[in-house]
Amino acid sequence: MKLSARSVVMNLNLQLMEDNRAIEMLTEGDFVFAKSMPKIPHWYILEKKSENREEFMDLVKYIFDKGVEEKFFSRTYTYLYHKEWKYWAMTIGDGTWIINRAKA
Repeated sequence: MKLSARSVVMNLNLQLMEDNRAIEMLTEGDFVFAKSMPKIPHWYILEKKSENREEFMDLVKYIFDKGVEEKFFSRTYTYLYHKEWKYWAMTIGDGTWIINRAKA
């Protein structure tokens, strides 16, 4: 079934809104410096400290959907690059999701 031009444009607009919201959340987030790893400077946000956990998890999915896989030592992470930063999501020991960022 062929989509109408209006349907295509509406889908594009929704995608752009999602991209804009994701970038807004990443650039305006309250990232905390990871003091335990000063030789690998980066910042993080914890899922359990997020005001909106559903939106936080949408952002995690966004990073996985839009990012690129790269090796960091022996592990592979999915990195999303935006301007001078790279972002990646992962779980920590208790299963909590975190979003990290570091200078690209």
